[in-house]
Amino acid sequence: MNEKIDFVITWVDGDDGKWRELRDKFQSDVNDTNEIRYRDWGTLKYWFRGIEKYAPWVNDIYFVTWGHLPDWLNTDHPKIKIVKHEDFIPEEYLPTFSSHTIELNLHRIKGLSDKFVYFNDDTFLINSVRVEDFFVKGLPCDIATLYPNIVSTSDDMFDHIQLNVSELFSRNFDIKKVIRDNRGSWYTLRYGKNVLKTMMLSPFPQFPGIVLTHQPISYLKKTFQEVWERENDSLNKTCLNKFRTINDVNQYVFRYWQIGKGDFHPYNILKRGEYVSLEAADLDYNMLLSIKKPVLCINDTSDQIDFISEKKKLTDAFQQRFPEKSSFEK
Repeated sequence: MNEKIDFVITWVDGDDGKWRELRDKFQSDVNDTNEIRYRDWGTLKYWFRGIEKYAPWVNDIYFVTWGHLPDWLNTDHPKIKIVKHEDFIPEEYLPTFSSHTIELNLHRIKGLSDKFVYFNDDTFLINSVRVEDFFVKGLPCDIATLYPNIVSTSDDMFDHIQLNVSELFSRNFDIKKVIRDNRGSWYTLRYGKNVLKTMMLSPFPQFPGIVLTHQPISYLKKTFQEVWERENDSLNKTCLNKFRTINDVNQYVFRYWQIGKGDFHPYNILKRGEYVSLEAADLDYNMLLSIKKPVLCINDTSDQIDFISEKKKLTDAFQQRFPEKSSFEK
């Protein structure tokens, strides 16, 4: 492999007393303080085991944290780069408790490769992946499929944010021209039946949005720099918020931008992974971890589950799937 591809993962220890004290000092009446978002499922070590086993080609792993570290993490590993918020996020945005602020500034991480893959800590590699699953000929792999962004409830923050992202995109791109100038990357058999969504939605005058993936996302660092130059006010307003708000934009502005410019390689990343919500009834974790797709996203959004019981079942399944420690562990 000639080019360097880094991985970036963000993590927060919701049980850290000092962090919680600081968060509580700033939270005031903000609604974005749901404890569910910060609880630790004890699965991070299995993320590293999956990376070592199934993506040994990765250059460096940038572990982004407020400052706390798992006690088992081998910080002397040559591939692990510990990055604190203060190391790359501009001072005027700190402290931050918003994932949006963290993600919108990833390009500022010192030493980060020009091409990188961004992971959330709920997304795991469970089978082998190649560089070509993320980048082809220097371009990020992605799926260009139109998809309607609809606000399901008035207080659904994520839906509002996706609409904000679509609005930012529309200010800078004419979606009809984007598709017309790059038809081969929008209408391709690689996307399967997803092409039909684009065919149905493209005649409408308003840009609806692009399909969500719940996948690791491949990024070009230059995209972040360009969007900041063009949309500084929008990104700055988001970053000034200590917590997430419905007026924010998120990292998808960069994904949309890459697709709008044609800076991507058409690839059906929906087939690359599986998404499951932990609120689904009677989940068989062992079965989930035995699927053939290489990427598994296990999303925690529900307060209706028995956290202690489900955590044990999940970590037991991961331990069975990845019984051997990785070199990223002490």
